[in-house]
Amino acid sequence: MNCVRARQVLDAWFDRELDGGTQAEVSTHLERCPDCAALNEEREALRALIARAAPRNSAPPDVVRGIRLAVGRQGEQPKTFPAGPSWLTAASLSGVAACLGAVLALLMVHLGAFESAAEVVVKSHVAALEAADGGYDGLVQVASSDHHVVKPWLRGKVEFAPPVQDLRKHGYALLGARLDHIDGKRAAVIVYRIRNHPIDLYIWRSNAVDNEPPALSVRRGFNVAIWAESGMRLAAVSDVDRSDLDRFAWLMYGKR
Repeated sequence: MNCVRARQVLDAWFDRELDGGTQAEVSTHLERCPDCAALNEEREALRALIARAAPRNSAPPDVVRGIRLAVGRQGEQPKTFPAGPSWLTAASLSGVAACLGAVLALLMVHLGAFESAAEVVVKSHVAALEAADGGYDGLVQVASSDHHVVKPWLRGKVEFAPPVQDLRKHGYALLGARLDHIDGKRAAVIVYRIRNHPIDLYIWRSNAVDNEPPALSVRRGFNVAIWAESGMRLAAVSDVDRSDLDRFAWLMYGKR
């Protein structure tokens, strides 16, 4: 199977809607093609984001009764048909539609913010790499492997306390920090390195109320992990292996 055919049926493969033979062919292709595998990883990240963003509230009792009543009527032999739904059923279905509309609206806003943040931080990361011209020192305004130096340097330069962690024992060396702007807000960028791959950790003020665990995606060939906690949005960007960035994000998540 070639890339053109794989991408035509990728969504169906993702939802397990293909026949067994085609499903296996796509799986084999994804194991061999990193570009198509990256497209599948984006879909996995989107599904995880939807699962987190969608509320999980129990349906109101009136809605449950209305649905059971409607299902029960479908199973009976029709004798007489009412002119229209009862006021209870109508109100229940109206409530369901309203809730669904609100959930979808919230989800679209959330997904839009996620997509926008990923694109912006990747663009900033690429610009920083080009300006550094292959040198690590060009990625930072304050160069230090000591978080006790980096954290005080950031104090007063941003309106929040960004987490600066010492992750050397995990293989991530702290290089320093710089300042940037994301979505019109001043952002701190903490720079790490693993096996000669720099990782930019962008941190800026966010309106997110709840903490959100890291979600990974691929943008322009770079892996991106985005999460939220303590009123901040954090995004880690690097060309390092996906598993290394995922581990980095989870090491940082909750370090407050």
